Amino acid sequence: MAVRGKPFPAFSLPLPGLAESGHDYALRRHASGGGRQDILSWGALEGAAPHLMVEIYRPGAEFTGFDAIEREFGRLLEGSDAGSIRPAGEMETKFGAMSLVEFSVGPERQCLGFVRAYENQTLQILGWHCVSGSAPVERDLTACALDRLVLLAAGSEPNLWELFARAELRRNFCGQRSHLTTPTPKLGPAAPPPEAKRGRVASR
Repeated sequence: MAVRGKPFPAFSLPLPGLAESGHDYALRRHASGGGRQDILSWGALEGAAPHLMVEIYRPGAEFTGFDAIEREFGRLLEGSDAGSIRPAGEMETKFGAMSLVEFSVGPERQCLGFVRAYENQTLQILGWHCVSGSAPVERDLTACALDRLVLLAAGSEPNLWELFARAELRRNFCGQRSHLTTPTPKLGPAAPPPEAKRGRVASR
């Protein structure tokens, strides 16, 4: 994947509680296949402050299938100080059930990894939430952060708008005591692209 500078954001994830950690939005394009990764992050994986990373991957012609969760995270964490990757069940979110893994970074930093792949829409939401200390990451806090992930622009992908519009109907508007979130504001789904207005796309 090649990194593009100053991308036009397709997604938004407002987290005022992490403003001091620093926010970054990166866009990567596959050189030959055209696949797109939008990566939103706060803080650093191996830092001391809370860290959150969310990657939305929309494959192109390079797509041959999504990897198993342990292999996917092993690839992303290669070269870091991350320890063994352990399956950790599932977590319910507005996007449905996310598969989970747990891992540590150094002796005193715990991380919760999450992933949800949509084969029919050819989309994957993946990321992790890390905090310092010996206690595991609270799953409710991570789910509340994902509750705020919204679509800003679908371009020529009406199925993407449909996916996020349906997810918005399951939103919990949670987050009362989190270092990641304040109560999530009630926002409508992103406006559908012109082709979606002409004829609604049936979900697969």
